[in-house]
Amino acid sequence: MLAKVTALAFPAAAIAGGILAFSDGERSPVPLPETDAPWTAPGPAVGPEQSASARDLARYLRTLPAGGSQGRVRRLEWTTFWQDRPIGNLHQPALRKLLRGHWFVHYTETAQAEWQFKYFDRDGTIWVCHPTDFARQRFQLHRYRYRIADDLVGAATYVSVRAESDWPDAVNARRREWVTRPIVFDPVTGTLVVHHAEPTGRWYRHTGHMQREYHPAFSTLCPGIPRFGRAGGTAGTAAVPRTYEGFRESIDRSQIVRNVQTLFRQDPRDPLTMGVYFALYPPPAP
Repeated sequence: MLAKVTALAFPAAAIAGGILAFSDGERSPVPLPETDAPWTAPGPAVGPEQSASARDLARYLRTLPAGGSQGRVRRLEWTTFWQDRPIGNLHQPALRKLLRGHWFVHYTETAQAEWQFKYFDRDGTIWVCHPTDFARQRFQLHRYRYRIADDLVGAATYVSVRAESDWPDAVNARRREWVTRPIVFDPVTGTLVVHHAEPTGRWYRHTGHMQREYHPAFSTLCPGIPRFGRAGGTAGTAAVPRTYEGFRESIDRSQIVRNVQTLFRQDPRDPLTMGVYFALYPPPAP
């Protein structure tokens, strides 16, 4: 049985406009070798798409007071964790519109044949149906809390999550902390990528889409998950698609959430990173 999720309190210093603020103290879960700050190292090879993304982001940041939060990056202990950290391309109102009241169906890059799903409730709860043995259709249901927060650059938007479930104690010890995850969205295809960091500092992707409708397979895999939204997909059946692509083919494409405005162009699978951006556009001197 899932424990009741209670409201979480934050110190006043952690709140910015009612939204959980990005923490200066965030770092890789394990120590990593330090690197040169991007603006002091030789410039990286940058393709035309990332150059265009960086230019659009720089243009947006010039509209923010003092260029957003860029000054804080000069205080970072630069490691590959920060160098490779993707930059999201949504602002807070857009991410709220994209996530709240919708289902995120996705796969991970390490298990593309498997898929899982999450529901982002409007009350700050994420309901997660996670496979433990995909071949046998064994899944577990968990709950988390989430907040929407500005990232360290001060432009893109992240989701902060915290475990509120029955994960084993060894895992829960790490997951009780809030973690920021860059989110990159393509409004044309509806592709959404949530970037996660491994304990080693390596970034990996959850790739999928947001949809409005509840699929009958959801309750087959996780019977305790709430039935948010009207049923879609293959109506009247609980057939479980075997792959993510099979799932996407089973739904009405009009239910995929698209056309949410982004701050700048960004390739979800090859996003602009902090290392590349600040090599091209150094943060202002203190």
